[in-house]
Amino acid sequence: MSRYLTLYSSTGTAVFQTLATGATSIRSSQLSSRRITLLNGSTAHFVAFGTSTVVATTSSAVLPPNTVLDFNFTNGQYVAALAASGSSYITIIDAD
Repeated sequence: MSRYLTLYSSTGTAVFQTLATGATSIRSSQLSSRRITLLNGSTAHFVAFGTSTVVATTSSAVLPPNTVLDFNFTNGQYVAALAASGSSYITIIDAD
């Protein structure tokens, strides 16, 4: 299946966020989409979705390394991520 994602809006605004992750949960800025795509690098991540106080913990959902996953999402919420080990990056794309 072929899929194309737009990384910039018609006004040139980025519709993606890259989070530098590590041993402490980090939260995205507020997202305004109904679907998101998470691009995960070579480290597994724990992720959580929710309000501005959302925190990812080791009991959160796990994204395996080297994966691209789509999620239905509630407009106005946030993504929190925590690297399973070391430090890494996770990218969030507005897939609407």
